[in-house]
Amino acid sequence: EPDLSAGSNWPDLSGNGKTMTVNSSPAWNYGHYFEMDGSNDYFRNTSMGTHTTFTLEFWGERDDTSGAEYYLDGRDSGSTGSWWWLSNYSGYDNNFNNKAFINWSDDFTDWHHTAVTDNNSTTTLYINGESVDTGTSATWSSGELTIGARYTNTAPWNGKIGCVRIYDRALSATEIRHNFLCDAAKFNITIEGTS
Repeated sequence: EPDLSAGSNWPDLSGNGKTMTVNSSPAWNYGHYFEMDGSNDYFRNTSMGTHTTFTLEFWGERDDTSGAEYYLDGRDSGSTGSWWWLSNYSGYDNNFNNKAFINWSDDFTDWHHTAVTDNNSTTTLYINGESVDTGTSATWSSGELTIGARYTNTAPWNGKIGCVRIYDRALSATEIRHNFLCDAAKFNITIEGTS
């Protein structure tokens, strides 16, 4: 939405009414990303529903390399079975719930697309459209989603957050690659063989 201003909610463009409520005042820049301050900027929706299959997609760029920071968190204060997803956590640059993870030289400080699919038996982690690790399934049992912080409002993202997509099914590897390719130019990522 090109007319968003600092402090605005993040609208759900799917038509499902899952708008994310803003905390603090992340700045909306250049018509395609929020600048998060690393202290108290985040977005939350408490009525996302529960899911046994899902896909999470995130475009982001961190401004620092110290400490763990959240991509997304699917927990609430009463839920122990839901998932979390961090950068620079537990020895891994990208860690989904200690189920699928990878080290990739702190490239989270550059614009990157990362995605997780869960088909109720396997979790698959993707970086820039490529599958990089698999693990056991997670469950989204809280009905809550926080973008850019932990459910307790800690470990906030310090940097930029662009597109975030949530699906109630596990996308195929081809679909993940397609979504990455569709957005890559917007985030200044050159695809091999193109200019």
